[in-house]
Amino acid sequence: MKVLLFTRPGIGGAATVVESLVRFLPVEGVDLTVLCSPLEDDDYPRRLASHGVRVEVVRLERGPAARSDLAALAFVARLLRRERFDAVHLHTTKPGLLGRMAARIEARSTKVVYSPHGFYFDYAPSPAKRAAYLLLERGMGLMTDLLVACSAQEGERALAEGIVPAERLEVVLNGVDLEAFRPAGDARETRARFGFGEGDLVVTMAARMAEPKDPVAVVRAAARVAPRHPRARFLLVGDGPLRAEAEAEAARLGVREVVRFHDAVRPLAPVLAMSAATVLSSASEGLPMVVLEGMACGVPVVASDIAGCREVVEDGVTGMLFAAGSEEALAGALDRLLGDEALRARLGEAGRARVEERHDARKGARRVAEAYRRIVGRA
Repeated sequence: MKVLLFTRPGIGGAATVVESLVRFLPVEGVDLTVLCSPLEDDDYPRRLASHGVRVEVVRLERGPAARSDLAALAFVARLLRRERFDAVHLHTTKPGLLGRMAARIEARSTKVVYSPHGFYFDYAPSPAKRAAYLLLERGMGLMTDLLVACSAQEGERALAEGIVPAERLEVVLNGVDLEAFRPAGDARETRARFGFGEGDLVVTMAARMAEPKDPVAVVRAAARVAPRHPRARFLLVGDGPLRAEAEAEAARLGVREVVRFHDAVRPLAPVLAMSAATVLSSASEGLPMVVLEGMACGVPVVASDIAGCREVVEDGVTGMLFAAGSEEALAGALDRLLGDEALRARLGEAGRARVEERHDARKGARRVAEAYRRIVGRA
């Protein structure tokens, strides 16, 4: 079965999901070609190709860009016409839009699969734009043979908003490579790399520092926590438009010695595994990969009490939830966690067990391959 996988981002959760599919789908008998953009991470195409699949590159901006978007649409159309794929799997909004248009222009027999990784209308800055994006998603839904949602919440949204009917919806939960993300053995080398001592309690936030993430709330929580926990250290990993604001807030609050910033790190697993806790402060999420990755490493997770996080984190059982947007609530959760080693161990073990049970990337890829076969076999 011949499948084209088309994605834009080289960073973030969607990029991680795509890389897992690239690794595991060929094992399920899928002849995979990947089309991606190098603009956010110029090493992303190389990493995908390292898994032994064919990779094509097209320039695709994050926001609207008429000239490059039209060029990308023409490129995808030519590729579909030339290769005659059995199915095309489109990840995130813009590839979803361009890919479905190209498929209907040049490859009507090619089945179309779409994975939103969060609906763009949920991030619209105004009611009018939200209505326009929702109308667009509904129109594109008519060109979609199967929508693969990354969480139960995303699947429910697709049905409630009339994007696709139930018979054209499949929920495949985001999954983690359990071999790559696992509890640490000796973390001294990783700690030394970032300048942390053996007794430091490192709280890590790894994310693209842009809305809906809230790194400033983590900095303010650190300022509250630090006086009560002198060995607490905070590591914010990633870049984005909010990083400068977060760094300025750390300087203003006098916690630059406690809060450290670092560009995106690969591989991320050793950084998460060395941590006493991982944190995700966000206003909205689909099914956040970094939460799953932290749990897979056996590290307790502190996350915003929002739909996407609640689907993964059971408060007090597999992690801790705090009121979104409240640095006071976040500080309270961290205060409790940093002061209780037994609690950290219990939550970390339970989190790892939950991910093993529900979020194995190999099993997820198998379900995606089965979905491809099912729709390709339809009359």
